[in-house]
Amino acid sequence: MKYIWPEIGNQKAISFLEKNIENSHLANSYIFSGIRDLGKFSLAKYFARNIFVKEKPEFESRENILEINKDFLVIEKQGDKKNISIEQVRSLISFLSSGSFLNSYRIVVIKDAENLNQNSANALLKILEDFRDKLVIILTVNNIDSLPKTIISRSQIINLSPLNFDSLYSLLKDDYKLNPSEAKNITKLSLGRPMLAKKFVKDSEFYDNYRQTAEYLIDFLNHDLVERSGIVNDLCRLDSVLSENLSIIDIWRSLFRDLNFLNNNRPDLIQNDFLIEKMKKNNYKDDDSILRAEIIFKKSNSYLASNMSLKSVLEYIAINI
Repeated sequence: MKYIWPEIGNQKAISFLEKNIENSHLANSYIFSGIRDLGKFSLAKYFARNIFVKEKPEFESRENILEINKDFLVIEKQGDKKNISIEQVRSLISFLSSGSFLNSYRIVVIKDAENLNQNSANALLKILEDFRDKLVIILTVNNIDSLPKTIISRSQIINLSPLNFDSLYSLLKDDYKLNPSEAKNITKLSLGRPMLAKKFVKDSEFYDNYRQTAEYLIDFLNHDLVERSGIVNDLCRLDSVLSENLSIIDIWRSLFRDLNFLNNNRPDLIQNDFLIEKMKKNNYKDDDSILRAEIIFKKSNSYLASNMSLKSVLEYIAINI
């Protein structure tokens, strides 16, 4: 039996999952945990595909087995909704109550499960307690602490880690045919996150918007308050393009980490290499300024979590940073 897995990264997790399949020792619930853009959702789909193929070898050559398979379901936050609703989780009951399409496992992937609210999490817990026969539920989550302990305790936890520099650099240079300089830049920007690296490579507009945003944010620090107010609207526009993978505040924090490395004579650790000359000229030269900025960014994230608008949060930063 030939299993197919993601091309790079998380080999320890893949080996463990493959043994689970081979030994027919599948957990009822798995949690794939790790920072954003490590490929958790992609790995979950490969895992599901391999489970189905083990059960039904005749489907091994079907690349679209998940698309045509009525025993496979993905649940994720819809559109601009704040959470995965209880109705979405309850829909699992009818899905699970009907007969298996392939007379095989039924597999559910809950993407970004931190978006479960209290009611939908309780409904999921009830499903885990009531449905056990040939069911696998896979939750992908960026922060496992956001899940209820009752769900964590009933799940097999798979911790995913960023790739090391050399592995990601080799992938970009050898498989994606980037020149060494560009491969190095994108490897540094991605911080070991293969899905983010692929996004930079395949979507030139996204890559250009990232670079433009980072440059705006460094320039922002050298402007006075009136000039900063005029830049906020541009930053909101750029954030709308980046928000699926990154946020303005994510990028800003990375720039302040870079400033800290620069101040401490560690240019080798700088993430945004392409801005190093501008960083040398900005006004944030002391550790106190960098520490104060980090406090402001933490408060800004809490304001965003409480549904304050991005524009209002950026205006708060403009006044206080």
